[in-house]
Amino acid sequence: MLILAKQKQKVQETVISILNPEASTLLNKRLLAQDDKGDLKPSIRAFFNAMMFCYITGRSFKKAIENEVLLKIICVGEYCITLMYLDNHLQDEKYGLRKLDPETIRKNREEYEMLKAELIRFIDYEFEGEIKKAVYDTVHAILGIYDEGMKLDRHILTINNLARDNDERFDLINGKINQQVSVQDFVDALFLNPSSKYQSIPHLNYLNGYLTRSYLINAVFFEKFTKLMIKLFAPQGKDFSHLMQFARLYGVAQQLVNDNCDFVPADQGLTTSCKLVEDTFNDMRRGLVTLPLHLYFTLYGGNKGEIYDQYIYAGTPLNLWAVEDQKRVLNTLKTSGALGHSMHLVSRIGRKGRGLLDPQNPATPSLQAMFSFVDHNKFYHAYNQ
Repeated sequence: MLILAKQKQKVQETVISILNPEASTLLNKRLLAQDDKGDLKPSIRAFFNAMMFCYITGRSFKKAIENEVLLKIICVGEYCITLMYLDNHLQDEKYGLRKLDPETIRKNREEYEMLKAELIRFIDYEFEGEIKKAVYDTVHAILGIYDEGMKLDRHILTINNLARDNDERFDLINGKINQQVSVQDFVDALFLNPSSKYQSIPHLNYLNGYLTRSYLINAVFFEKFTKLMIKLFAPQGKDFSHLMQFARLYGVAQQLVNDNCDFVPADQGLTTSCKLVEDTFNDMRRGLVTLPLHLYFTLYGGNKGEIYDQYIYAGTPLNLWAVEDQKRVLNTLKTSGALGHSMHLVSRIGRKGRGLLDPQNPATPSLQAMFSFVDHNKFYHAYNQ
């Protein structure tokens, strides 16, 4: 079975529900439903876009899902994230791809291209005029910026480049991205102000590159769809720049938490809809230095020992497929203080993001609640056991 099949089925159900006369009811059940405890299921991004519509327009959630244009935009978002997930799985050999033969992987690549073409057809068929152009431009921007982020992820954020902090490639990447979004947003959120505390962290250039990568491969989705919502639905002359910042911080926090959660040993059996048990420690296996490891190497004496050697000598002495070695790495990151430091810093992003929203807006509590993952999630709970 192709790895895309499960996600593609959800997209197809979304398309069917949108074209169905009872679209709002079906879509509410499939994508935007909340249970009695307020948990979001099954699509966080669909709910995010719906709540952005509510915040911008002042309409209720019930009214939001009766808006045909919004429902179609939500569907486009599901197409986009499916494409991003599939490409990530293919490039990083996650979600079982490592075990697949070249022919099956090739078929998944074909499925990716077919789904992209299906998305373009959907936009052409379902939208008209300026709305069609705005939606198409949003998709084009998201997928293009995501591609840049994956290049940075795979080729730049390595231990060798961490050691060579002034590598001109960082200057090039950071300069290029700063034309679109200021890294200072993320810096301020992590450290509450761009004080000497931030400037004193070693390998600052690398950290800037890491934060921009987190924007490129994830936050761009939330930012660009928020921008689209403002363009299409905002009252003329009303300033929603704070909402754009909220979306960026939300997406960056999501990626940083994902990176923090990569150290749960496989015997815990934790999965998500897009992550298998065997995907744990995937960042380390690829030689990517994420925030916990950056802090460990630069602030917590990790510039020697087996974790450092694992990066320098490309895969030795640790066997990151072995649970005992995974547990030893996790214990080292926990006892050193690096993992807890990283979790604390990302929690600050949630605090910053929640504080950006208008307390008088009826949609604010729901959007603020979406930041709960920065403090509470099943992977973090596993660390505390």
